[in-house]
Amino acid sequence: MVNDSWEANTQNWTNNLPAEFKKRRGYEIWPWLPVVSGKIVGTAEQSDAFLRDFRRTLGDLVVEYHYDALTDLLNKYGMKRYTESHEDGTAMIADGMEVKRLGDTRPWDLLNPNVPRVTDEIASARLDICNDCAHLNALKQCAKCGCFMAAKVKLAEAHCPIGKWEGTDGV
Repeated sequence: MVNDSWEANTQNWTNNLPAEFKKRRGYEIWPWLPVVSGKIVGTAEQSDAFLRDFRRTLGDLVVEYHYDALTDLLNKYGMKRYTESHEDGTAMIADGMEVKRLGDTRPWDLLNPNVPRVTDEIASARLDICNDCAHLNALKQCAKCGCFMAAKVKLAEAHCPIGKWEGTDGV
């Protein structure tokens, strides 16, 4: 399944946030909340430290309760996840690499020589399919997954987000 982009922008509150913050950071969020609106509580350094903890907590929650939970659910049904979590100009409150770390196709796989590759024939067949697809732009980048296809077609576990590579899995 392609999990295209993060559309929730910068939502930063749930009813469970105070408990999650305390569990993860070891202190209460309540006295520090004015910092979120630009006020200084304690010293500037303490306020900055709280903001780092606050932002890290938000990011951790997005990773755990959205991306990791989705991966777990999909895996129960034998499905895989590919994530395009953040895009240019889109607000994202989590670390983009963290949200992709459990995805079945990770962007850094393209650089890892230990990730299985397909044969040149399969890569060529995949690229031919992509070249005939309306979703491929002039830069040879897929509009559906955002990948540069000359690299992605070589990965054995990669897939077409709209299912056009059936029979070319190379595994």
